[in-house]
Amino acid sequence: MYQGVDEPHKRQYVLYGIAGIVALGLVGGWLWHARPFMSDSTLSVFPTTPTTASSPISFEIVSSEKDRAQGLSGRKNIKPDYAMLFVFETDGSYGIWMKGMLVPLDILWLSDNGTIVTLEQNVEPSSYPHVFYPDMPVRYVMEMRAGQAAARGWTVGTTVQLPLPYGK
Repeated sequence: MYQGVDEPHKRQYVLYGIAGIVALGLVGGWLWHARPFMSDSTLSVFPTTPTTASSPISFEIVSSEKDRAQGLSGRKNIKPDYAMLFVFETDGSYGIWMKGMLVPLDILWLSDNGTIVTLEQNVEPSSYPHVFYPDMPVRYVMEMRAGQAAARGWTVGTTVQLPLPYGK
């Protein structure tokens, strides 16, 4: 017959349980913080176009609906040499909003050959719920730290060298 656990051992098991929950919370928090680099996204580095700043850009490539919906929201800091490239299967008028954003962005809509067709600079998080759209259907959308498009000399009509296999 089961006689149960005596009182000192109950406390020990409760403490183990609490420690386990705290450990799971810490691991979960770390995974949440590291999510951009642990998703099915890929990170690749390539030089920018020759007519722009000479420093290369690290691109996080997102092509799943889940990753595109997340975008750069929730990030407190975006490095100047970093951008997120949203890859779509077909050309379309893909809208971008600032839901969950903590920092301002430059948003660039690119044709299938990487030409900037629409550019919104210094878009503030407070612009949410406004949705920004391109002037024409595009294949790619790029989000980067506010001011970086201008710092690189990028304007509508500039062709940005995209990472392979997206670049041509």
